[in-house]
Amino acid sequence: MASLHNLLSEDGFPPRKPPKKLNHNPDSAAITLPIYICHDRRRTFDSSSHRPRFTSDAKSVSDPDIDAAATKAMIAILTGYIGQFSRSAAFRASIREKSIKILKKSAATAAENEDSREILKLMEIGIESVERLVDGNREKKLDLESLQRCIKILDRSAASSSSDHDGFPSSHSCRKTSSRVAACARLYLSITYKIARNDKIAARNLLQVFCDAPELARTRLLPELWEHFFLPHLLHLKIWYSSELENLAGLINGAEKEKRIKGLNHLYREKMDSGTVEFALYYKEWLKTGAQAPSVPAVSLPSKPMSKSRRKSSESTSSYHSSSSKLLYQAVFGANVKRQSMDFDSRNVWDFVGEDVKHCNYIHKKAVSHRRSSSLKDDIQKAELLPDTNKSDYFRFLGCKTEPAECFISKIEKISVNDDNSDVPSRSSDVAGAIATVCSSESLTDCEAAVRALSRAWLATQGDARLQLEASLSQAAVIQGMLEVLYISNDDEILELAVSILAELAALSEANQRCVLASDPQLSVGLRLLRSSSLFLKAAALLYLVRPRAKQMVSTEWVPLVLRVLEFGDQLQILFSVRCSPHEAAYYFLNELLTGFDEDRNFENAKQMISLGGLGLVARRMDVGDVSEKRRAASLLRLCIRADGSCRHFLVKNVKKEAILELLVLEKNQENHALALLFELLCVSRLNKRIEFLAGLREGWECFNTLHILLLRLHKARQEERPPVAVVLLELDLLGDASGGSVYRDEAVDAIISALDCSVFEEKVQQQVARALLILGGHFSYTGEEEIEQWLLRRAEIRDICVGLMKEDEQMRENWQRKAALALLTSGNTRLLSALSESVANSIPSLARACLVTICWISSHLPSIGDRDLRLAACSIIAPRLMECLINNSNNLEEKILASFSLYSLTNGTDYFSQQPRIENEVQNCLQKLSRATWTAKELVSLIKNSSSSVRFLSV
Repeated sequence: MASLHNLLSEDGFPPRKPPKKLNHNPDSAAITLPIYICHDRRRTFDSSSHRPRFTSDAKSVSDPDIDAAATKAMIAILTGYIGQFSRSAAFRASIREKSIKILKKSAATAAENEDSREILKLMEIGIESVERLVDGNREKKLDLESLQRCIKILDRSAASSSSDHDGFPSSHSCRKTSSRVAACARLYLSITYKIARNDKIAARNLLQVFCDAPELARTRLLPELWEHFFLPHLLHLKIWYSSELENLAGLINGAEKEKRIKGLNHLYREKMDSGTVEFALYYKEWLKTGAQAPSVPAVSLPSKPMSKSRRKSSESTSSYHSSSSKLLYQAVFGANVKRQSMDFDSRNVWDFVGEDVKHCNYIHKKAVSHRRSSSLKDDIQKAELLPDTNKSDYFRFLGCKTEPAECFISKIEKISVNDDNSDVPSRSSDVAGAIATVCSSESLTDCEAAVRALSRAWLATQGDARLQLEASLSQAAVIQGMLEVLYISNDDEILELAVSILAELAALSEANQRCVLASDPQLSVGLRLLRSSSLFLKAAALLYLVRPRAKQMVSTEWVPLVLRVLEFGDQLQILFSVRCSPHEAAYYFLNELLTGFDEDRNFENAKQMISLGGLGLVARRMDVGDVSEKRRAASLLRLCIRADGSCRHFLVKNVKKEAILELLVLEKNQENHALALLFELLCVSRLNKRIEFLAGLREGWECFNTLHILLLRLHKARQEERPPVAVVLLELDLLGDASGGSVYRDEAVDAIISALDCSVFEEKVQQQVARALLILGGHFSYTGEEEIEQWLLRRAEIRDICVGLMKEDEQMRENWQRKAALALLTSGNTRLLSALSESVANSIPSLARACLVTICWISSHLPSIGDRDLRLAACSIIAPRLMECLINNSNNLEEKILASFSLYSLTNGTDYFSQQPRIENEVQNCLQKLSRATWTAKELVSLIKNSSSSVRFLSV
């Protein structure tokens, strides 16, 4: 999803306030929002009914201020995504390609209908109009008349293709076609209104796309937006579908199996489409001025069984009729257990699953098993199939009853606790009884009281008694019992005490940490606690203590939940004697999420972090945090840049330069987080933004001079770090007078030359100096890729491409490049030229090409420098190497074009060729062939012929 930080700040999105302690108000209306935006609401579990409910602050959720903020955030998410159309050429091309394919397919369906063809033609005109509108907007020449005309065209296309289907025949296929055309029209209308800065209408039209053609929108047209915005509401359908496929996998009859799978797929698509429409309409209601908060859609699971061969036992997962539900209940509870609320005629067991899952996208449902399990994951899955029962019945699903209570009593001595006011019944008045209760009791009330007793015991005991208590509580069954209480209880006091006990145990040994992770492998309990508005910081501390790995953090909720911890985690969390910084925990989790998976998933998590405003948050933390936090923040920002290079533009503007310099000064010599971030931030496409950033950086930090800081860093840097430091130092020096002398410039150029000289032996140095040279070229794409080579090839293809038509930014870039060339040649002189020439022949391919590119742009500015001796020296050093490049068959066409361009720039206006006794025929033949691809080769052929004629004339 596209980054929203600019939109949120430009639109004045209000800063988030710390969460308040929530009052339980089960009757309050609920608003469903992405978690990070809705950080002041939490999901709670009402043990009396075992159905998920939402609670909110005492202040009503329909309060206009809360609604306005939530609506604004929702609009920002939608328009931030569609805003990529103006910013990203790749996104723009993708949308156009998809839309054109849809229109072509629609044209085939509507070939015999004149009205249909007119609508499609109108739609094509609309797409072209939007494209021109975007181009004009980029040049800050937005034509209001064109904008209005574009809106009229698309409005007409959308209206003609909408639900009345006036422009299309009445068959089902044509109605489907008209919906698809309407969806495309709405999509481009959304883009148009975004250009017009009317975000509310842009969001409404974007939501309408999912109403008009939900399947098309979610699978082909806007799949990324659907996955981030709609899928979390519909994940229970995906879980149900996976479960049904597993059940059908056991069918022997191939034909029957294929038929049922086909039916299942059809039913699944229908439910996904209808659910998408429901939530699109739900969010559209938000956009109505003065409207009350709508009720959250309840997308139920399909009510018909897909397989008739289900086992009527506790392992069945999809029996939808009353009789099957009764058998399931009896298999789990036993035939003699008295049932409560067993009227399944109107509600069956899957209703309860559906209600729970539609708000939680982290629980993966499996078949209910009647066997006792020691895995908390299985316990949770069983518990969620439970109908309305009391807490004792609910606890029957928890799997810690594999060992009778007497076993625990016999294993430990009783440890007396002063517990006159204890509400722990029977054996829970002593530690052994409390442990037995936590491990085996079926009463939530008893277990909560036992947790209180164990907490008091922990705080009261010392010495040998403490050691004995630690050993007793470190039992796997005790830890698992604590986790089960954390998953079920709604009492914040009990939750905090249980979290504190587990934190103490985790701090004691790695074995306890492994036990917590083994009992909750998917961190379901941890996620539940992180959603809490009152305990999420303590939950983060506990999770940090057990050190989960990325493979356990698979839920899409992790990024927003961790960002909330980072935003509000200023206060040190105290869990009995354990102290933990939530910020440190948040950085650990974010690092796992952004580096612990394969590259695609890492980038996806980084982009999610960007889209939720995480860049601005991390940038602020980097400013106010200590050196350790600055180091972690800089590392995260670099990971985000790798995932989405366009975020450089936000960071260049919003990262405090003083924070980077402070880290550069104070971080250890072997660390390079500040330098690496600084190096990345140079690669912005707009030169004026780059110069602004450098100017801010040059102001220094406190009493330290930036140039001196970098010079000292250059002297202490490892060999592979010297090229990046040298480039930053040189760029900062270019802000001054390039014609005068500068010790900083001389040191920087010397470092580059040294890196080129030793690069034959050090591959890491080769790679760094190659990128450093390309960055010096000064041309970058919007996402930060070096484009100096592409720019030179365009100049070699079309002569005088920059003359007369040069825009202001291009003129500034040309002047900056000339200044850089003057600085390099003034300080490096022939030593630099010799090092570049040698590296073209003897270094790895990437460095050889970077050196050739550097020679090319430096040579193009040699005539304007006016130093004839330097130019002649450059010809004698570089020209022979360039002619070798021309005749070397291993070089590709682009390299030969660059060599031709460089040779022309060096020799044009000189008598170099007339001084050469003979130019090899191979060179001339190569130039003849190249003349069809570049004008420089044609000019070189002419120069060589004229020089030969002059030599023959003089000899006569």
